[in-house]
Amino acid sequence: MFKRIFIYLSLSVLVCNNVYSKNDIIDSHDAVIQLKSNGVVKGFQKFEKLLIESLNEGKKSLLVETGRGQFFKKFLSLIDQSSLKGSILKIDPVSTDGKNENAYSLKLDPAFHVESAEHLTVIEVPSTKIVSEKKKQKQKVEKSAKNTEASFVSKDYVFPEQDELNLHSKSVQGAYNLVMDFIEDAHHMCKKVVLVITGKGNHGSRYSKTPEYKVGKIKQLFPEWLKDPRIKDLIKDYAQAQGVHGGGGAFYVILK
Repeated sequence: MFKRIFIYLSLSVLVCNNVYSKNDIIDSHDAVIQLKSNGVVKGFQKFEKLLIESLNEGKKSLLVETGRGQFFKKFLSLIDQSSLKGSILKIDPVSTDGKNENAYSLKLDPAFHVESAEHLTVIEVPSTKIVSEKKKQKQKVEKSAKNTEASFVSKDYVFPEQDELNLHSKSVQGAYNLVMDFIEDAHHMCKKVVLVITGKGNHGSRYSKTPEYKVGKIKQLFPEWLKDPRIKDLIKDYAQAQGVHGGGGAFYVILK
């Protein structure tokens, strides 16, 4: 029983200490700015305006409660971008609830003076959602461009023998040499689209035991070969072939 009473009293002391610690932190600052419910952009713009007001009122310290989300993580980098950075002499992360840090303690420079919010450098921080949408749009455009090039070739089209290069059973070096010569010859003959069959890999065939025959190596290296100085200026684009022409084991090469 005495043990239970001791544990109870110990926990009570810890709880009381956290409460007093929070009050001490708040009381040691001239003002408290609560931004927990604001997004990163609006929250920081609000902070800058309140910071100006605090400076003009001669306050020397601020407690900025950001919460533990993205705002807390980005706050220091936003301060570095702000035109009011010079007004802050010291900034330290603190906890107001005895747990992980969720706020910042700012010591202000009383000599720093700004008359109005017109002097603010507005910081635009695109939201994750906007960035994601832009990325999706870019990928959509790129995919559309690839599909447009690939659509030059009908599913019913049969490539003439001279417009098709089959690299099955070739060594990596041998395939590379063939690709260089094939692209140069095709461009010289004013071909617009050619087909290169790289294969998807030997899948454990008899070649797999030979070092120069790598599983899927030719397919993996092919896009890099197209950037070779010898042929890169002859190529407009490339795209994975449609199923009837080899699908994942073949490529259309669109020539200039």
